[in-house]
Order: sequence, then structure tokens, then C-alpha cells
Amino acid sequence: MGFGIRVLSSETDSGAYRIDMIMMINALSKNLPVTKGVLSFGERAVLVLYVFYEVKQMDIMFFVNSVLLGAGLAMDAFTVSLANGLHEPRMPRRKSAGIAGVFAGFQFLMPVIGWFCVHTVLHYFQAFEKLIPWIALGLLGFIGGKMLLDGIRSVRCPEQQEDEPALGKTALLVQGLATSIDALSVGFTIADYKLPKALLVAGIIGVVTYVICRAGIAIGRKAGMHLAGKATVVGGLLLIGIGIEIFVTHMW
Repeated sequence: MGFGIRVLSSETDSGAYRIDMIMMINALSKNLPVTKGVLSFGERAVLVLYVFYEVKQMDIMFFVNSVLLGAGLAMDAFTVSLANGLHEPRMPRRKSAGIAGVFAGFQFLMPVIGWFCVHTVLHYFQAFEKLIPWIALGLLGFIGGKMLLDGIRSVRCPEQQEDEPALGKTALLVQGLATSIDALSVGFTIADYKLPKALLVAGIIGVVTYVICRAGIAIGRKAGMHLAGKATVVGGLLLIGIGIEIFVTHMW
């Protein structure tokens, strides 16, 4: 794919240059390479200009709505983060940042996947959407049930409380998937956006989720210190409750 970039000089009319640039970046946006090869420096420069141009067309309400959307989507992840903090009151800050990052990553990824599905395999995506509440209920029910059983054992045998397993990578990924899978439906909401704008929405959702989840973990850790062994029981019940809430919300 080849195209030329005019250099703006003192003799170049700025209005004509702007029109040429808009025409060029619009042409590029319709023919972005998606199969092989690395973007050249010129292509990357024009792509950056294209994103910048799209962002400039947005008003403040776009960002406000995106933040509110992110906050709404992050509520499940917040509750699960709270449960994780309860389960592991002495969680290091680095791990808490990693957990929030995983939730934020999933919340960013799911709307993007949904956007691509709407633009490519809409029929199959609509069929899969019906399974979302069942998947969320199953995943969170399993993780929450395991945490609940661990908490009951620790209450019955306080001497084993220090040996409780911390949140593992597999469990964290399952939590991230379960709390974000309903965000696939956001693909319908942002389907009319061009790719750069859709990515920006997803990015805002991810940032908001990260901040909210860090707060959830911090609150959970503080509460966990006071609840002692009962904290894991509360965390397990929260996870199961979130699974049921997602299921009921989508089914009725």
C-alpha cells in the first residue's frame, strides 16, 4: 500500500492541506493492512494523525458517557476485587495492581472483540450472547463456592487460617473473564464508531475499571483485617452473588 505525504511549507495553503490530509487518512482507514507486514514510518504517522483527527471530532459528552459506561461495567469487577481483598488481607500492593490490571485488560478487550464480532460474524455473536449469563454464573459460582468452602474450613479450624491459598493466576483469569464477558454486548453500543473511536471507548473503560478495582481491593483488605477468618466466607458469598446477579439481569 503506497501513498504520498505532502509536506506543509510556507507556500502551501493550510486549508487545502487539511482537506488533503482528511482525504488521505479516510482512504487509509478503509484500507488498513490486517494480514501481514509492518506499517512503515509514513503509514504509522498517518495512522496517528487519523486517530488524532477522530478524537478532535468528539465532544466532552463522549468522554463523560464513556467514563459512566466504564463505571457501570466495572461494578462486578469492583465487587470481585473487594472479595479478593477480603480473602487476602495482606496482599502486596504489586499484586493488587496486577489484579486490577487483569480486570482492566479484560474490560478493555471485551468491547473491542464485540465491535469486531458485530462487523464480521454478527449472526454467530448474537447466538453466543445468549450463553453469557450461563458462563458468568458457572465461572463465578465455581470460584465463589471454592472460596466459601475454604472460608468455612478456616472458621472451623482457626489454626489452618494462615495456610489458606492466595489467589492464583488461573482463578484470577477466570474472574476476569466472568466479570467482563457481558461487556461483549458493548460491541453493539459502539458498533457505529470507527475503529479508533471504539478503541478509545474501550481504553477509557479499562482505565476506569483499573481505578475502581484498586479501590475495591484496598477496601477489602482493610475489612479483611477486622473480619479475620470470616472474610473468605464473605468473599465467596459475594462472588456467588455477583454470578447470580449477572445471570438474573441478562435472563429477565
